[in-house]
Amino acid sequence: QTVALVFCLCAFAVAQVQSFCPCVYDTHPDGEPGCRVYGEFAGDVIPWYRANETCADALNLTIRPFGHTALWSACPYTNGTGHNVDALVNYVRTNTEPFVMETRLRFPQFFVDDGNNGTKLVDEIVTEQGTFLDCVNRTSFCWSQIKIYFQTQPLQMNPICEDLHYRQKITLSNEQLTVRKLLCENTKAIEGCELSQEQIMHEGKLHGDESCEAYSIPADPSLVPDAELC
Repeated sequence: QTVALVFCLCAFAVAQVQSFCPCVYDTHPDGEPGCRVYGEFAGDVIPWYRANETCADALNLTIRPFGHTALWSACPYTNGTGHNVDALVNYVRTNTEPFVMETRLRFPQFFVDDGNNGTKLVDEIVTEQGTFLDCVNRTSFCWSQIKIYFQTQPLQMNPICEDLHYRQKITLSNEQLTVRKLLCENTKAIEGCELSQEQIMHEGKLHGDESCEAYSIPADPSLVPDAELC
């Protein structure tokens, strides 16, 4: 009877974990509103609520490489289809994050290393018609030519979008770990974090005195439900 009871409790625990689809971060947050972020806490696997962008912003988190609106307007699909050249080129033009610098350097016909951990436009761009564009004094013409290049070479956009989504997925996953730790450390109510705060308080009471670091431990992937089965 004892063995049967233990088996039933284990089966119940597994069923509880598998009742929620895991967040996969490959779609806009509105596309998986009921997903959970699985973590390990006090020896248990917990399907944590996913903190939304309002919550992350309220905590002043800035680790995302790409704002949701900017990413999904430029690259609505992870494989690059349906991309928006204007949105992506404008973002690459106006931002200086390391991943933007890496993206620029994929195209040596347009960009070079500036020797100061950044990039700059090449001095001249040669168009398909053989025209030389002065990028030192007339940068806007060169950026227009870059847009034309991607409009006429759409497949060049696909790996850029794939890379951006991959980076976003990793950082969004890490962001959730940081959010839970910060919410543990912060006792006041925070806008947009209500569900997460309530769950953290509940689990804390159930498991006793755990450090705030304990809330930021990801679950073993083998214990997380298969997203493809959701």
